[in-house]
Amino acid sequence: MLSTFVSYAAEAAPEHHIELPFSHWGFGGIALAVFAFMLGSLWSFRNTANKVPHTTEHAPGAHDHDTPGAHDHDTPHEGPGQH
Repeated sequence: MLSTFVSYAAEAAPEHHIELPFSHWGFGGIALAVFAFMLGSLWSFRNTANKVPHTTEHAPGAHDHDTPGAHDHDTPHEGPGQH
């Protein structure tokens, strides 16, 4: 019963055909252009983290490993006296 009602409702509904402003290839071209622009903007910021100067400011009480004498112990990669 429900299927017959749906089929009658589908036949009774007028078909509205909405014209798009341009072809389906135009929508794909716009999407491709937008994604290419976003890729270009992302690509322009590549390797910028390496260009920023690194500072040695640390929180109070933090151990600074970049200062001479900070390595007072021998590690497996360093022999005695090779600090």
